[in-house]
Amino acid sequence: MSEALGPVALACRRLFDPHGVRLRSTSADVSAWLTNPSAPASADAGGLSSAHTLAGAFAVSPRIEFVVRILDVLLASWAVVILSPLLLLIAIMIKLDTEGPILFVQERLGRFRVPFSCLKFRTMSQDAERHTGPVWATTNDPRITRVGKFLRKSRADELPQLLNVICGDMSLVGPRPIRKCFADALVVQVPNYNTRFLVRPGVTGWAQVSLKYASSYDDQIRKYEYDMAYLRSRSLLLYFSILLRTVKAVISLKGE
Repeated sequence: MSEALGPVALACRRLFDPHGVRLRSTSADVSAWLTNPSAPASADAGGLSSAHTLAGAFAVSPRIEFVVRILDVLLASWAVVILSPLLLLIAIMIKLDTEGPILFVQERLGRFRVPFSCLKFRTMSQDAERHTGPVWATTNDPRITRVGKFLRKSRADELPQLLNVICGDMSLVGPRPIRKCFADALVVQVPNYNTRFLVRPGVTGWAQVSLKYASSYDDQIRKYEYDMAYLRSRSLLLYFSILLRTVKAVISLKGE
């Protein structure tokens, strides 16, 4: 299939659809996938997971998806260039503050629960979960470093995810990417929890600009309600509104 495409068309396809996702099935497939708490099934003969065979049964407009993807790439690329001095300064501060890597890389679930490597500036001591296992961070978490406290307050720790946006794993706006262990627990408690995976996860989102940091399952369930409100009302106006509210939150240091 790829050989039949010209180089420009192939590049565009990879830019807007980096994982080869094809919406090519029926509403029955959608219902079956949304209620399945497991990760995407193994690849079929075409190299695609059966979880990718979602149809347009939900209100996920292909036109909105296309325009949002263009905006994501343009805005994220512009931000990386403009903020490059700040990114370098943050990297130096982290390195001088504590031992360990500058970036924290963790597997999260993306669109259709496809795993990807989510990037963040490291805000905690190295191997922070060695003795606890997977846990949510809490207010005044002792594992957070001195520089990490400022990065979390300003939400600047999320800036490396601009690269995730450019690569196609994330969007600037959408439900926050979640770890598989937490998603598997929530999908048992919350009906149709997998609905949130119909769109790319976001660097920011409606829940992030409306609620405090989620540090428990109850908080995550509350965030899910906001994620669903975003999916039902998704538009370019809401997209830019959330981005503007995020900038306001960053300037006012309202992160946690």
